[in-house]
Amino acid sequence: RQFFNAPCNSLVVYNGQLLAGSTTSLYNVITKEHYFTNLIKKVFVIENELIIITKDKISFCQESKGTYPSILPVLQITLPDIEITTIASIKADSLLFLGTQSDGLWLIQKTENGNHEILPCVWQGLPKDEKHIDVYETSSGVLFSTSQGLYRCDVKKKSFYKDEKIPLSQFQSETVVRPISEDEDGNL
Repeated sequence: RQFFNAPCNSLVVYNGQLLAGSTTSLYNVITKEHYFTNLIKKVFVIENELIIITKDKISFCQESKGTYPSILPVLQITLPDIEITTIASIKADSLLFLGTQSDGLWLIQKTENGNHEILPCVWQGLPKDEKHIDVYETSSGVLFSTSQGLYRCDVKKKSFYKDEKIPLSQFQSETVVRPISEDEDGNL
């Protein structure tokens, strides 16, 4: 077992394990095990699913319990050249939104034949030409943070609308809200 000695870009808890994502591997901080030895850009846990972003792939992983425990990709999707900053899921509709630093909003959806496709989100309602969009899961739905404030989505209409649940009246209406986190009582 080798000690973790690379810059950490993500720290997550997955199945009771504290995992650190780095430029060299995924590292279990407690057991000092290394998994998934690729250039890792980000690690996310969405609804108990471990998602690892590398330079050119998004990997949905599971823990393998056996003689040699490991974390293995179950599904891998090739990524276009985008810099993913945040991920949020609308599980009921099998949608995964990808917020990016400078490439707008993207989504991963299941196709009719069961495959997954990643494509730019072209739904109406977000500010035109918005390049930096972050997405956040909350108990009251997914929030989309833009330079023009917060938005929510209507999946059935495939559109976005300005959020009115979170009072930002003391701020300008064009307030960037990043990052967004929720406490155990559901307060943002």
